[in-house]
Amino acid sequence: MDFYESINKYYLIESKEQEREKTKEMERFFIERTRKHISRVQDFIEQAIEFFPSDSATLRGKGIKHDDSKFYLPERQPYILLTWKYKMKKEGIDIDISEEDSDRIREATFYHVKNNKHHPEYWDKNLKSNPIDKNNREKRTIMSDATGMDDVSIIEMVCDWSAMSVENGEPGPKKWADDSIKFRWKFSDEQQEFIYELIELLWR
Repeated sequence: MDFYESINKYYLIESKEQEREKTKEMERFFIERTRKHISRVQDFIEQAIEFFPSDSATLRGKGIKHDDSKFYLPERQPYILLTWKYKMKKEGIDIDISEEDSDRIREATFYHVKNNKHHPEYWDKNLKSNPIDKNNREKRTIMSDATGMDDVSIIEMVCDWSAMSVENGEPGPKKWADDSIKFRWKFSDEQQEFIYELIELLWR
């Protein structure tokens, strides 16, 4: 089955034309939301540059490329469906995604975090199997070792968290850090201190 045909399971689609229109709507929303997220990350990176001017070129380069992989295979189609699912959830509609599509989203997410330096999983060279919990993508079945993560990638990561906080109407990413560090990712004491300092700088 073509990936986009899965929308027939979530909506009463009576014709191929309706199916195409729904597919286009999902794609448009994915592109709009992802570009808006990238723009927010870039805004936070500009704030961070005020404190780390010597890294300005590297950080701006990271901002330009942030989440670029989501627009291409193998990430694009699963992330379109995932983004739509979150949109529907915010609107009070819970769509029941099939196990097949859930597996695709899970694998696309693992591919994304293993191929983008602003995700701690990228830095765990021993991480070969997917640590994302099958029933809850926000959980991890094992902790990833991020102690090798460099400072500019940590800055991009915190800017990413900050952008998500704005999108979700949250007062900053501190709670996310509290809930994730030591449970989801292993950082050194120095890295943890740096992360919380960054949050304080960007959200004071």
